[in-house]
Amino acid sequence: MVTKTGTYRGTVTAQGNKIVLDDGVALPPGTDVLVTPEAARRPRRGSPAAVLKAMRSGPHLTHEDAEELRRVIQQSRADVNWRSPFPPSRKQRQGVSGK
Repeated sequence: MVTKTGTYRGTVTAQGNKIVLDDGVALPPGTDVLVTPEAARRPRRGSPAAVLKAMRSGPHLTHEDAEELRRVIQQSRADVNWRSPFPPSRKQRQGVSGK
């Protein structure tokens, strides 16, 4: 069997003795490989790669967890008092426009 040469990415297992290749790449048993460890690259903050990484990492919520979170947020919403905590200025008391 002839294997196409190229560059494949993978991750070392938790035991540290196996490499799991990404994207479903499967090499035949006995294939000679050269492994070059790379420094862990962090995606740029806010980039699509960073968002995908965050989505794939835990914690993973169940539907019930998400509904509970929505319920608690809804219950914790407070009415907003838009009045200023400061006394009105002389212009405001006299009804003079600042324009």
